[in-house]
Amino acid sequence: MKGKSLLLIAFLGVALQPGLALEFQSPSDQKVADPFEVNVTGSDENQVSVTLEGEDVDFSSTSEVDTPDGYGTTEFDVGGTDSGDYSLTAEAVNDSGDVKSSIEKQIFVDAEKPSVERSDEYRYVNEGSEIQMTVSDDQSAVTDLEAESFSVDLEDGTRDNVCGPGGVCTVSFDFDRGDAAQGDQFTVSVEASDFVGNTYSGDISYVYDSGFEADKPEFTVEDVEDGIVQLDSDVEVDVEVQDVEDEQSDIKVRCLVDGEEVDTSGWDDEESFSCSIPEDEVNDETADISVEAVDRAGNTVESDERSISFDSSEPDVEEFELVQEYNTFRRDFEARFEADDSLTGIDRAEYFFDIDTDEGDGYEVQEEGAFKVDTSDISGNGSKTVYLRVQDGSGRWSEYESVEFRYFPESSETLRISTPQDFELRAGSSTDYNVEIENTGELLVESVVVTVSSRLFEKSVTLEELEGGDSETVSVSLSPNESQTGRYEVSVSSESPDEEVTGKFTVRASEDQRSRVRELLENLSSANASISGNLSDISRKASEEELERTSSTVQTFQSEIRRIEAAVENGSYYQALPALETAEQRKQEALESLRDVENSVEARETKSTILNVLLAGVLITAVILYAHRRDQKSGIPDLDEVRNRLQDTDSASVSERLRSLDMPDVSLPDSLPEISLPDFKRGKDDEDEFQGLK
Repeated sequence: MKGKSLLLIAFLGVALQPGLALEFQSPSDQKVADPFEVNVTGSDENQVSVTLEGEDVDFSSTSEVDTPDGYGTTEFDVGGTDSGDYSLTAEAVNDSGDVKSSIEKQIFVDAEKPSVERSDEYRYVNEGSEIQMTVSDDQSAVTDLEAESFSVDLEDGTRDNVCGPGGVCTVSFDFDRGDAAQGDQFTVSVEASDFVGNTYSGDISYVYDSGFEADKPEFTVEDVEDGIVQLDSDVEVDVEVQDVEDEQSDIKVRCLVDGEEVDTSGWDDEESFSCSIPEDEVNDETADISVEAVDRAGNTVESDERSISFDSSEPDVEEFELVQEYNTFRRDFEARFEADDSLTGIDRAEYFFDIDTDEGDGYEVQEEGAFKVDTSDISGNGSKTVYLRVQDGSGRWSEYESVEFRYFPESSETLRISTPQDFELRAGSSTDYNVEIENTGELLVESVVVTVSSRLFEKSVTLEELEGGDSETVSVSLSPNESQTGRYEVSVSSESPDEEVTGKFTVRASEDQRSRVRELLENLSSANASISGNLSDISRKASEEELERTSSTVQTFQSEIRRIEAAVENGSYYQALPALETAEQRKQEALESLRDVENSVEARETKSTILNVLLAGVLITAVILYAHRRDQKSGIPDLDEVRNRLQDTDSASVSERLRSLDMPDVSLPDSLPEISLPDFKRGKDDEDEFQGLK
């Protein structure tokens, strides 16, 4: 009875043993087949009510019977389809209808039989093949399988413990042809039981097929060219099999790579088939490809093999760079590249400047290595990019690689030369005089000769490959001695491009030189004071011309001293050193000029003294003569009076006074220098001389 039903089954008329507990004697297992028997014992009541109710299926059934002997049996049938979990309940009821005791048990009811089916692929069998069946049971394990051939003997036709619950398992039987002929059909009787006892019985038919009757298959590989396939996905293989109608059964084809099956077509009775070679089976490999035709009995025939290369990877540009070590140009330049494709090799390469350039539309490069980049089609100045890609033997292009460069077709090479400012060092020390050479333009200066020269040194340096913005320093070692103090001019020039600048540096005096300068300056100052004093002493005796000449020489000397003092005060001892030598010369010139004036004044004074003496003699003689004449008239004149009169007479009027004496025979100058007359004293000798003159 299937579905929802209530089955009442009378218990056997036995009395329950008084005092026994209610108990299920069967089913003893949790999983039972359908239908199944329930045994209850232990009730002292007259009746027991047994109920079966599904937990996960819609099923409920109750059976009530008398149990006079304490034992009762009933059976439940869920209809063969309602497998699932059930609750089994027994209740002891007295005459009054009261429940005196009850028990409950959980069970699983397996209402399904095992399933045994033929594998469709193996309906046709050949000599030496296996007969295969699939066995399954959703609820319980299949524990027994028995097969029997009615026309062909089967070896070992029983299998135990075949398949677990919910599984689908394949069971194979060795096939013995026996007396079966080509095309004969035979059946195999099969019986299978599951763990709880559900049983399947049935017949499965087969056909004996002893060989492959169609032609050998032929195939073509999609997109193959010169034995190479550009592999982007699975490769489709088209197969033709002639005379398929001669076959007992449908056929299929298999794709083989190096003899191993990689794909199979569906069964068909047509002549055209296809299968695929998976991409991951032949990535960047050269493989032997073939196809195999198979009928349902397992008879096969294989095609001829073909060696095909499957190129799945793009070629690789391993290196792309400028040949030059700089990247700024105003004309064509050179680049180089290396590329690789291990399977098919590199077929061609191209470069381009526009990233949107279609593959194959660039400037072709003939071979790997260095090549010249043609810049004739580049427009504009500034930063540019050149791209390069390669193509392999399968026609696959690589990703592009790029190199940036700077392009200034109308620019020229320029340099800036910077020399040190306020550079100085002391005599006896050592340091470097550094000149900075900077490329201020956009273009590379490939080579430039820089010359740095002065009275102390000259150095030429060749600088290589100065890029725009780069700078280098040319250093000249300086170690001047004490004789090389002073201010120096430095000339810095470059050739190609041509530039020239000048700089200066100062070699200052050493500490010893500074001390000597101060000492010599002090000596010169002392000499200046002495010269100035002597000049002041003779200024009243020298002529204006002499004073002017001497003063000029002295002032020149003093000017040198002031220049030296100013240099010392400013700390510019290097300027004082050469001035000291000049000042010494000017000192000697001043001394010589002063000495000349002093000599002139001394000579003049000597001459004047002689003249005075002569004049005095003349005067004395004139006075004596005059006195003599007067004595002739009035006696001897008073010599003291004559002396006083002469001394009271200034030099400017001597001549007039002498003339006033009326001495016509004496010729005198218009003026006479001041004279100093001796202190005449009249004595015996004078008197005697005077008397002698008479």
